[in-house]
Amino acid sequence: MVIQYNDCGYGSEYTAYFPVKAVSALPASGGDPIISQFSTAWSIATADIRVIKDGGSPAALAGFSTGYSGPVNPAHIGNGIWSITLTADEMSAECVVVVISDATATPVIDDLCLILNTRSSRWVCVHNS
Repeated sequence: MVIQYNDCGYGSEYTAYFPVKAVSALPASGGDPIISQFSTAWSIATADIRVIKDGGSPAALAGFSTGYSGPVNPAHIGNGIWSITLTADEMSAECVVVVISDATATPVIDDLCLILNTRSSRWVCVHNS
């Protein structure tokens, strides 16, 4: 699981950017060892993303969209880098945790956890296990 920490504002819409790592990603012969680990083939479903505010119950991403009824959210930016936009209501907590996990029987991405800190004290740390 990859854990990414971000500092952001309380109660304001926020867009986080993050890499999505492919399960068992190995670079192709001569391929870029970093970029080849990122997934561009993830077919996102509502069940893949859960938002937890201040340790409460997990909820679906409010702005989830595959593009039929609004902008795609989360969106693939390129080369396995994705973005997710959380609403002002979702960001109305001191600590917002976004858990991203491929809910299919054969996952194609590693689990990811975004920890969004809205407290006045700031910190930066990235953990990858």
